Amino acid sequence: MSDLPITCLQCGAPLKRALCEYCGTLGLPHPNVDEQKQALEILHGLLPTKGEKEQLALLKNGFLPDDRDVLIEAGLRCVPLIGYDSTGDIEEAAIARLRAVVAKLNLLQGDSLARQAVKNFEQEMGRYKKQTYRNLVFGLLIIAVPVCLVVGLVVAVLSWWSGG
Repeated sequence: MSDLPITCLQCGAPLKRALCEYCGTLGLPHPNVDEQKQALEILHGLLPTKGEKEQLALLKNGFLPDDRDVLIEAGLRCVPLIGYDSTGDIEEAAIARLRAVVAKLNLLQGDSLARQAVKNFEQEMGRYKKQTYRNLVFGLLIIAVPVCLVVGLVVAVLSWWSGG
């Protein structure tokens, strides 16, 4: 493994290993494929040990590999996080990370495996968007129906009360 700096170049935290545990920045200037795989393992190993705020920061700002296969693996590791969080914050961070993965994969011109991965990741993001829209419509209906019933009842009572 290459020589590590003592502190993270991004946030200044002390580095215990190749990946900063606080911001997810890789401490290696030009990592090889094995170092990228290891950094991705560390990043995803850190997620369950952190609070929600730290998880969001790691997902949004954490290391993204340059190697195609490791980058695809990074995208695949985002997919289970979509549909996992009831508040949507983790999902949104996973979607943002998946978008970044797709952007990097799109830079790999003429790579059929990268194109297929992009297609699959975009389908997954599309499913999430449809589900989010359905949830919004359902939530609005849950609110709108009782409000309409109450307004209708108030109008009926006022009409009856005024004698008309």
